[in-house]
Amino acid sequence: MFSNVRAVAVVLIAACGACAGTDVQAQTNCSAGYHSALEKLLTARGGDLNAAMAMMRASDPALPGRWIYAQALFNAKGSRPPVDDRVCVDKARVAGRVRCTRYEPRPIDALPSELVINTQPNADELRVLKALNDTVVGRGLAPEVGNNGRYTWVTQRATSDLKTYISQPEHPALCSGGREVAEFYGNALRPLQKRAEDVGEMVKKARALALTRVSEASGGSGDVPADAPLIDLVALSLKATLSAEQVAEVANEKTAIAALQRAKSGLIAAQVDAAKEVAAPEAAGKVVAAGRAVRILEAAAYAELMAERYRKFGMAVLSLPRDIQAAHAQACTCGN
Repeated sequence: MFSNVRAVAVVLIAACGACAGTDVQAQTNCSAGYHSALEKLLTARGGDLNAAMAMMRASDPALPGRWIYAQALFNAKGSRPPVDDRVCVDKARVAGRVRCTRYEPRPIDALPSELVINTQPNADELRVLKALNDTVVGRGLAPEVGNNGRYTWVTQRATSDLKTYISQPEHPALCSGGREVAEFYGNALRPLQKRAEDVGEMVKKARALALTRVSEASGGSGDVPADAPLIDLVALSLKATLSAEQVAEVANEKTAIAALQRAKSGLIAAQVDAAKEVAAPEAAGKVVAAGRAVRILEAAAYAELMAERYRKFGMAVLSLPRDIQAAHAQACTCGN
């Protein structure tokens, strides 16, 4: 699909007759103006272009690499489910992942390792959870541009070639083929633009689903603010289950995912306590409602994380062909 951008430009220049027969000085003036515009783009985007692909493919070591609340939905068939009769006492980093190297029997009074959410997500929730599973396992990376991503090579090449194009020196024929180059790379990056739009829609969908679950967990008061930060929604979903002090600790975390991690042990303890009280079905029901809320809130948090990465990638890379085309239209008027 791609050849070196300089070779592409040479072919386009040879084929393009936009400036043929025009005054040489006019061509020079147009090219100088266009080159100045490209230099501005290089100054504004050059560093971002270098970092754009790395950002999309980066794994955040602060993320757990597994679902906090939906892990049971994605256990491979035949794999050993989490056990509660032992505890990890030694860990080591193996192939970039933290793995347990030694277990000991779990104390009798220790809490289970997982919150049991005894109701399946609905069809819409399950679609969102499945769509984000690779991002969760990859600690925030965009799988479509990962090592085996469907758009990895195209995106890497387009990013590199666009930087080469806006970095080229001034020459009289610079205007020739500029529009075609911008259209070519705009088309090459279109699948990523569509993916960015899809991620934006997934954020809206996940948030809408989460608002419904948070309303249920908070007693169906109907006053859940639709535009509230996810951390606030996490805290609100826990108010009927955890103590005020625990909720405050959750709300003080810096990210929604950290808040969800903070809440886990408290929810598990509440579930264990509710199970001990035979005459407390209401308490058990509150824990289940909170579990349903935090499960989809976790998905919403990863969707927002992906959307933010795509926003930065869009500003650095996806918008560049349009900006090149706009600069060409404004400066390269010698053939008009």
